[in-house]
Amino acid sequence: MLRDVRSVLRTAVDFGGLTPSSHRDEFLGGFVPVCSFLCTGPPMVRLAQARALLEAGVLTLAGPRTRFGAGDDQFVLDSPQVNSPARAVDILFDARTPVADLPADTSGLSQRLRARGVLTTYTNASGGSAFATGGVTVTSSPFHPVGLNGPDPTLYLIGIPSEFTRWFTQVGSGRSRVWSGFTADADAIAADLLAAAPVPAASVTPQRPAMLLTGSPA
Repeated sequence: MLRDVRSVLRTAVDFGGLTPSSHRDEFLGGFVPVCSFLCTGPPMVRLAQARALLEAGVLTLAGPRTRFGAGDDQFVLDSPQVNSPARAVDILFDARTPVADLPADTSGLSQRLRARGVLTTYTNASGGSAFATGGVTVTSSPFHPVGLNGPDPTLYLIGIPSEFTRWFTQVGSGRSRVWSGFTADADAIAADLLAAAPVPAASVTPQRPAMLLTGSPA
Protein backbone atom coordinates (compact mmCIF):
# COMPACT_ATOMS: atom_id res chain seq x y z
CA MET A 1 0.00 0.00 0.00
CA LEU A 2 2.81 2.40 0.90
CA ARG A 3 4.53 1.70 -2.42
CA ASP A 4 1.36 2.32 -4.42
CA VAL A 5 0.47 5.64 -2.71
CA ARG A 6 4.01 7.01 -2.97
CA SER A 7 3.26 9.09 -6.07
CA VAL A 8 0.18 10.57 -4.41
CA LEU A 9 2.16 11.52 -1.32
CA ARG A 10 4.74 13.23 -3.50
CA THR A 11 2.15 15.64 -4.85
CA ALA A 12 1.38 16.65 -1.25
CA VAL A 13 4.90 16.98 0.16
CA ASP A 14 7.07 18.14 -2.77
CA PHE A 15 8.19 21.79 -3.03
CA GLY A 16 7.34 22.78 0.55
CA GLY A 17 3.96 21.10 0.81
CA LEU A 18 4.58 20.58 4.52
CA THR A 19 5.54 23.06 7.21
CA PRO A 20 9.32 23.21 7.78
CA SER A 21 9.14 21.36 11.11
CA SER A 22 6.81 18.65 9.78
CA HIS A 23 9.00 18.26 6.69
CA ARG A 24 12.18 17.80 8.75
CA ASP A 25 10.96 15.93 11.84
CA GLU A 26 7.76 14.07 11.07
CA PHE A 27 8.16 13.30 7.36
CA LEU A 28 11.92 12.89 6.77
CA GLY A 29 12.72 11.95 10.36
CA GLY A 30 9.78 9.63 11.03
CA PHE A 31 7.73 8.53 8.06
CA VAL A 32 10.37 8.18 5.33
CA PRO A 33 12.63 5.73 7.24
CA VAL A 34 9.66 3.48 8.02
CA CYS A 35 8.39 3.68 4.44
CA SER A 36 11.85 2.88 3.05
CA PHE A 37 12.23 -0.08 5.41
CA LEU A 38 8.86 -1.55 4.45
CA CYS A 39 8.52 -0.93 0.72
CA THR A 40 11.95 -0.40 -0.82
CA GLY A 41 15.07 -2.49 -1.09
CA PRO A 42 16.54 -5.36 -3.10
CA PRO A 43 14.37 -7.84 -5.05
CA MET A 44 13.38 -11.13 -3.46
CA VAL A 45 16.02 -13.11 -5.33
CA ARG A 46 18.79 -10.97 -3.78
CA LEU A 47 17.29 -11.40 -0.32
CA ALA A 48 17.20 -15.18 -0.84
CA GLN A 49 20.85 -15.13 -1.89
CA ALA A 50 21.80 -13.04 1.14
CA ARG A 51 19.96 -15.44 3.43
CA ALA A 52 21.78 -18.40 1.90
CA LEU A 53 25.13 -16.69 2.53
CA LEU A 54 24.12 -15.95 6.13
CA GLU A 55 23.14 -19.58 6.74
CA ALA A 56 26.42 -20.76 5.19
CA GLY A 57 28.42 -18.52 7.50
CA VAL A 58 29.88 -16.50 4.63
CA LEU A 59 27.98 -13.29 5.38
CA THR A 60 27.76 -11.64 8.81
CA LEU A 61 25.55 -8.73 9.81
CA ALA A 62 27.16 -6.01 11.89
CA GLY A 63 23.85 -4.76 13.34
CA PRO A 64 21.64 -1.66 13.16
CA ARG A 65 23.18 1.83 13.12
CA THR A 66 26.58 0.42 12.29
CA ARG A 67 29.48 2.66 13.27
CA PHE A 68 32.72 2.69 11.28
CA GLY A 69 36.17 3.41 12.60
CA ALA A 70 39.83 2.73 11.92
CA GLY A 71 42.03 0.33 13.85
CA ASP A 72 45.58 -0.91 13.33
CA ASP A 73 45.69 -1.47 9.56
CA GLN A 74 42.00 -2.46 9.55
CA PHE A 75 38.53 -0.95 9.62
CA VAL A 76 36.40 -1.52 12.72
CA LEU A 77 32.63 -1.97 12.63
CA ASP A 78 30.28 -2.15 15.59
CA SER A 79 26.64 -1.60 16.43
CA PRO A 80 25.38 0.08 19.61
CA GLN A 81 22.26 -2.13 19.51
CA VAL A 82 23.85 -5.59 19.70
CA ASN A 83 26.08 -7.28 22.28
CA SER A 84 28.53 -8.69 19.74
CA PRO A 85 32.06 -7.30 19.88
CA ALA A 86 33.36 -4.95 17.20
CA ARG A 87 34.49 -6.60 13.97
CA ALA A 88 37.73 -5.85 12.16
CA VAL A 89 37.80 -6.02 8.35
CA ASP A 90 40.53 -5.45 5.77
CA ILE A 91 38.39 -3.86 3.03
CA LEU A 92 35.36 -1.60 3.33
CA PHE A 93 33.01 -0.68 0.46
CA ASP A 94 30.58 2.19 1.02
CA ALA A 95 27.51 1.23 -1.04
CA ARG A 96 24.96 3.41 0.73
CA THR A 97 22.79 5.88 -1.17
CA PRO A 98 24.27 9.30 -0.40
CA VAL A 99 22.18 11.96 1.30
CA ALA A 100 21.53 15.09 -0.74
CA ASP A 101 23.56 17.89 0.82
CA LEU A 102 24.66 20.57 -1.63
CA PRO A 103 26.78 22.61 0.84
CA ALA A 104 28.75 19.47 1.81
CA ASP A 105 29.11 18.20 -1.77
CA THR A 106 32.76 17.58 -2.70
CA SER A 107 32.13 17.16 -6.43
CA GLY A 108 34.17 19.69 -8.40
CA LEU A 109 31.32 20.24 -10.86
CA SER A 110 28.75 20.84 -8.12
CA GLN A 111 31.12 23.15 -6.24
CA ARG A 112 31.72 25.30 -9.32
CA LEU A 113 28.03 25.46 -10.22
CA ARG A 114 27.21 26.42 -6.62
CA ALA A 115 29.97 29.05 -6.53
CA ARG A 116 28.59 30.58 -9.72
CA GLY A 117 25.10 30.66 -8.23
CA VAL A 118 23.70 28.15 -10.72
CA LEU A 119 22.80 25.65 -7.98
CA THR A 120 21.20 26.73 -4.70
CA THR A 121 19.96 24.82 -1.66
CA TYR A 122 16.20 24.46 -1.37
CA THR A 123 14.87 25.95 1.86
CA ASN A 124 11.36 25.19 3.07
CA ALA A 125 10.29 28.39 4.79
CA SER A 126 6.92 29.41 6.20
CA GLY A 127 5.43 30.88 9.33
CA GLY A 128 8.70 32.37 10.47
CA SER A 129 10.60 29.06 10.47
CA ALA A 130 12.88 27.54 7.86
CA PHE A 131 14.45 24.18 7.01
CA ALA A 132 17.44 24.10 4.65
CA THR A 133 16.91 20.69 3.08
CA GLY A 134 20.27 20.18 1.37
CA GLY A 135 18.57 19.36 -1.91
CA VAL A 136 19.04 21.51 -5.00
CA THR A 137 16.27 24.00 -5.77
CA VAL A 138 14.50 23.04 -9.00
CA THR A 139 11.39 24.11 -10.85
CA SER A 140 8.46 21.82 -11.38
CA SER A 141 8.62 19.64 -14.52
CA PRO A 142 10.88 19.76 -16.55
CA PHE A 143 13.09 20.48 -13.50
CA HIS A 144 15.43 23.36 -14.25
CA PRO A 145 17.73 24.29 -11.37
CA VAL A 146 16.84 27.61 -9.79
CA GLY A 147 19.96 29.69 -9.20
CA LEU A 148 20.60 33.14 -7.81
CA ASN A 149 19.43 34.62 -11.13
CA GLY A 150 16.41 32.37 -11.51
CA PRO A 151 15.86 29.12 -13.45
CA ASP A 152 18.44 28.04 -16.03
CA PRO A 153 16.50 26.81 -19.10
CA THR A 154 19.56 25.04 -20.54
CA LEU A 155 20.14 22.84 -17.48
CA TYR A 156 18.02 19.99 -16.13
CA LEU A 157 18.35 18.20 -12.82
CA ILE A 158 16.68 15.01 -11.60
CA GLY A 159 17.64 12.24 -9.23
CA ILE A 160 19.51 12.29 -5.93
CA PRO A 161 20.70 15.95 -6.02
CA SER A 162 17.09 17.17 -5.83
CA GLU A 163 16.07 14.78 -3.05
CA PHE A 164 14.34 16.58 -0.12
CA THR A 165 13.20 19.32 -2.53
CA ARG A 166 11.10 16.50 -3.92
CA TRP A 167 10.69 13.01 -2.45
CA PHE A 168 11.90 9.63 -3.69
CA THR A 169 13.87 10.83 -6.69
CA GLN A 170 16.55 8.11 -6.62
CA VAL A 171 17.90 7.19 -10.03
CA GLY A 172 16.21 4.21 -11.68
CA SER A 173 13.77 3.56 -8.87
CA GLY A 174 10.64 1.63 -9.74
CA ARG A 175 9.56 -1.82 -10.80
CA SER A 176 10.19 -3.35 -14.21
CA ARG A 177 7.53 -2.61 -16.83
CA VAL A 178 6.15 0.16 -14.59
CA TRP A 179 6.15 3.83 -15.61
CA SER A 180 7.99 5.03 -12.52
CA GLY A 181 8.28 8.60 -11.30
CA PHE A 182 11.90 8.81 -12.41
CA THR A 183 10.99 7.56 -15.89
CA ALA A 184 8.22 10.15 -16.13
CA ASP A 185 10.66 12.88 -15.06
CA ALA A 186 13.18 11.85 -17.73
CA ASP A 187 10.41 11.72 -20.33
CA ALA A 188 9.30 15.26 -19.44
CA ILE A 189 12.86 16.52 -19.89
CA ALA A 190 13.18 14.76 -23.25
CA ALA A 191 9.87 16.25 -24.39
CA ASP A 192 11.00 19.74 -23.38
CA LEU A 193 14.26 19.36 -25.28
CA LEU A 194 12.47 18.18 -28.40
CA ALA A 195 9.90 20.97 -28.22
CA ALA A 196 12.50 23.69 -27.70
CA ALA A 197 15.12 22.42 -30.12
CA PRO A 198 13.61 20.53 -33.07
CA VAL A 199 16.30 18.84 -35.13
CA PRO A 200 16.05 19.38 -38.92
CA ALA A 201 15.85 16.22 -40.98
CA ALA A 202 19.27 16.89 -42.55
CA SER A 203 21.02 17.58 -39.25
CA VAL A 204 21.53 15.85 -35.93
CA THR A 205 23.07 18.87 -34.17
CA PRO A 206 20.95 20.22 -31.28
CA GLN A 207 19.98 23.88 -31.54
CA ARG A 208 20.94 24.71 -27.96
CA PRO A 209 23.22 23.12 -25.36
CA ALA A 210 21.79 21.33 -22.37
CA MET A 211 23.14 19.49 -19.38
CA LEU A 212 21.36 16.81 -17.37
CA LEU A 213 22.48 16.11 -13.80
CA THR A 214 21.09 12.86 -12.40
CA GLY A 215 23.67 11.29 -10.15
CA SER A 216 24.90 11.64 -6.61
CA PRO A 217 25.98 15.07 -5.37
CA ALA A 218 28.79 13.29 -3.51
